[in-house]
Amino acid sequence: METPPIIKGKVETPVVKTKETALSERGLSEIKSTAKNELYATYELDHNAPYIAEMFGIDKVWNEPGLAYKKEVQAIDAHLKIEIQNKELENTTNAVREYVEQMERLAGVSKTAPVEIKMKALASFAAHMSRLNSIQRGKSW
Repeated sequence: METPPIIKGKVETPVVKTKETALSERGLSEIKSTAKNELYATYELDHNAPYIAEMFGIDKVWNEPGLAYKKEVQAIDAHLKIEIQNKELENTTNAVREYVEQMERLAGVSKTAPVEIKMKALASFAAHMSRLNSIQRGKSW
């Protein structure tokens, strides 16, 4: 590596061009990635699939008639939206991802479990949590 040039007694730090700096120099935003933090409540409208489906890699098949994912995705999604509405959960995809990971741990779901098992366990756990939250808020279930 060559030594940076010295200009009037100062060392000039070389600028390393990356994709991000090149895009920002041209005024362009970075290409959308899955790590982008978006509003959870409007995610399905923006992406044509619920965030939960995308999170588990079933966004192309989550509502296929032969698969049992639709009911599970809807149950998990409904629980998350209630938590957001009740201000128990931040309305961002990052917050939802962290919350779902906590749900997986509490439900005893292994990280290596098949998606079918994860979805069923999370849907059951979400329904259970929703019932408990309704009781705590004084509503019957």
